[in-house]
Amino acid sequence: MQPAPEEKKNHPEPGAADTRAAYLDFLMRRYGDQVLKLAYFYLKDYHLAEDAAQEVFLKAFRRLDGFRGESAPGTWLYRITVNICLDYLRRAGRRRLFSMLGPAADDEGAPAPEALFLSAEEKNQLLQAVLRLPLKYRAVIVLRYFHDLENSEIAAILGLSPGNVRVRLFRAHALLRTYLDEGGGSGGGKRPGGTP
Repeated sequence: MQPAPEEKKNHPEPGAADTRAAYLDFLMRRYGDQVLKLAYFYLKDYHLAEDAAQEVFLKAFRRLDGFRGESAPGTWLYRITVNICLDYLRRAGRRRLFSMLGPAADDEGAPAPEALFLSAEEKNQLLQAVLRLPLKYRAVIVLRYFHDLENSEIAAILGLSPGNVRVRLFRAHALLRTYLDEGGGSGGGKRPGGTP
């Protein structure tokens, strides 16, 4: 999720002392909603997600001079967000994650055609299946399909290799298929797309 070319030209550079506040303002305007959504996916509590998002930008401001631009600003912020959310989950002893799910995908990573036309019930079944996934698989699913990140960006955020991201996506898809074949993720029903 690289900023558009015009955004690259029009935002202040992160290193200059007099532009730190302006750059932070740019980051908050550009990435604030995405950071909040990502935090909400992890924490499943809007107020806690707001607190986490504030903490993300506070930490980003404190570390702004250390941002070397080796990755996109969004990737850097998402990495901070993931770390803060995992800290929140560890402290609170929670293991609940996101509350929404986008389209399912085929093995190539593109949305499966039937996933584009899911009913509300089928989306709920798919959500229940995603909620059953182990954390390491849920994380790659939400970053890939909610934030439309490339495998290399997901790898940078989660501290994995791109190959490991592909493996986790493949395994997550296989588990989702299994859960859905068992009956909609949490109980009876048909697999989205009409397959029993």
